Amino acid sequence: MKLATRIFRKNRGTGANEYYITSPFGWRIDPKTGVRKFHAGCDYGTHGNKWAQYALESGIVESVWTDSAGAKCVRIRYDRLGYRCIHCHLDRIVVSAGQSVDENTIIGYTGMTGYATGVHLDLRVQYIGSSEYKDPESFDYQEPGPTPPTPTPTPTPVPVTPWAGIVKKGSPLYDMYGNRYPNGASANRKVTVTGELGNRWQVWGETFSPHTVYVDKANVVKDSPYPYNAVVKKGSPLYNIYGKRYPNSASADRPVQVRGFVNGRYEVWGQTFNPHIVYVDKSSLK
Repeated sequence: MKLATRIFRKNRGTGANEYYITSPFGWRIDPKTGVRKFHAGCDYGTHGNKWAQYALESGIVESVWTDSAGAKCVRIRYDRLGYRCIHCHLDRIVVSAGQSVDENTIIGYTGMTGYATGVHLDLRVQYIGSSEYKDPESFDYQEPGPTPPTPTPTPTPVPVTPWAGIVKKGSPLYDMYGNRYPNGASANRKVTVTGELGNRWQVWGETFSPHTVYVDKANVVKDSPYPYNAVVKKGSPLYNIYGKRYPNSASADRPVQVRGFVNGRYEVWGQTFNPHIVYVDKSSLK
């Protein structure tokens, strides 16, 4: 679409309600002086009518002025398009400098103020940041396409030091966007916890498809063999956490609860020991 078609909201032609070119961009014989002179715009006739001129689209009125010959002018910047339009010889301007405009804003009305021989629009175009004029007829206006939907940001799980866990039977499973998978955990499932995303753990499980899923934190417990019940054999040496041996050994087979493995020995809790927590070699357990 030609810029003038967009500005006038009318078609080009010879009809009474159509605009036409009266003087193109470039070198020409000046209609008043008869001297060859460069014309920095393109003139569009309106059959002597003072038609409304509209903004192309959303833009900013950079300036409104009257030149030394009395021509009323307005310059509008269109950032999306990358250029500005200067409308000259207007009969009346109805916008002001600094004003925001859109495709429904009337800028003013066609006239013959200043150095002019008839009612017309003298349209001039410059790229933003340049003072050089370009032929308005070399521009075709393209309306903006539909605004693309805002992409959903990809969540970023916070990495954690991997640890062994168990996803409880029946737990719902999710993808990273919070969409629930049709099937949950059909049994207690051993997993490796590799990340944290909000109130869910990122887990990797051999039996899951896909292998990486997200599970509510309340539905994941640490996978540990402790505590479990055992017996410390009679005569077994007993140690403290620093590896120092206590004077007395186990005087009989003693039932204990094994709570962990520390510094090469098992930490056990026994009601008959004093202190209750002692450390024993692996060979001392049965």
